[in-house]
Amino acid sequence: MIGEFFRRLGFWGLDLLQGKCVKKHYVDIKQKMENNISPKENIDNIINYAKKNVPFYADKNYCTINEFPVMTKEKYIGCGMDIRSKEFHDDSKLHWVRTSGSTGTPFSAPQDKNKRNRTKAELLYFHKISGWNLGDRYLFIRAWVAYNASLSKRIMNNFVPFEATNFNEDNKIKLLSIIKREKRLKVLFGYSSVISDLAEYILANDIGIPNPGIKLVVVDSDTLLPGAKKKIENAFGCPLMNRYDNEEHGVLACMKPGDDYWTVNTASYFIELLKINSDEQCEPGEIGRVVVTDLTNHAMPFIRYDVGDLACSKNYNGIYATQLDKLEGKINDIIRDTSGNRVGNVSFAAYFELFMPVKKYQLIQESKKKYRIKLVLKEGEDLDKNAIISKFKDCLGYDADILVEVIDMIETTKAGKYRPVINLYK
Repeated sequence: MIGEFFRRLGFWGLDLLQGKCVKKHYVDIKQKMENNISPKENIDNIINYAKKNVPFYADKNYCTINEFPVMTKEKYIGCGMDIRSKEFHDDSKLHWVRTSGSTGTPFSAPQDKNKRNRTKAELLYFHKISGWNLGDRYLFIRAWVAYNASLSKRIMNNFVPFEATNFNEDNKIKLLSIIKREKRLKVLFGYSSVISDLAEYILANDIGIPNPGIKLVVVDSDTLLPGAKKKIENAFGCPLMNRYDNEEHGVLACMKPGDDYWTVNTASYFIELLKINSDEQCEPGEIGRVVVTDLTNHAMPFIRYDVGDLACSKNYNGIYATQLDKLEGKINDIIRDTSGNRVGNVSFAAYFELFMPVKKYQLIQESKKKYRIKLVLKEGEDLDKNAIISKFKDCLGYDADILVEVIDMIETTKAGKYRPVINLYK
């Protein structure tokens, strides 16, 4: 408790000396989120700034947000320096964020100091309202290969790192041992798939709550399958927060404990949901592409950036979403039936739930009518492959060629993330 208090004191004390940069953003986010303040003013500010300072937009006559083109990683990379602000050309003074490209295109983007402070404030605010206080000791589960988990960083941020790749039974036992040993742990934070696997292991082996001191589980990065939230909460005896974020921006939305939807961070982002095959706005409840406008990054203004994710919302304020009811993963992993119709990823999870021995799955579309299903079964269990093939022909098509494989482990991406569906047929 004393260590946590002094970490909070040190953080805010340093911020005070630097002009309350993070504190001002924190207060702004809190005020806008709790009073449902429209981002219209901030939209106008970032649009006007981009038209004045970004060469790519300089000769355009865009006046409203919907007149701006929808951008992708590939388009940003193709623009080179023309998409960067003329005011921030000294790379050494910028903070760089990088995506691994494990499921798409590797990408690097700069953030100015103000944007960096905004990102810190977002984390502090959304963690705080979910029960994670600044300075709380946490266990951080991720693929640490390309990231620095130095001793000084661990002490300063009060976390215990754990490598998420190759999450076999030996590593589950090792992770459980750490959780039990670390008596000051308050938060368990990491990939949805890894924490889901650990919860399954705890419940299947009747281990009991491994550390009663843990007050919150936070998951992000990859897909949290239906039913996993309840299992995680039962296994650890505490609520779960599901964070929707990315490296390029920060916290886009958050499913707070007790909610069954994601609250969009409208204080920092303007999020549109556009149809899969056009740039028209989705109808309420329709699955569409997540298109983000970042309201604070001036070094490289992200205006109408298609982040590659799919989601739906029943709650719009004009043309922007205020909540997300479903997140369906990456648009590159849309599975289509043999007639070319899209099948929702959530539907597959429901189908697999019908087969009790299935512990983990991966559905791969290899060609127009050829599919491969990889299954990891519960120990000592067996299943009827023909029953699975028959059931999945109901949603994929009766002329679907389906191969079912039972394996010991499903490989993750280079970043340690689990992909429940993969489309190799484009």
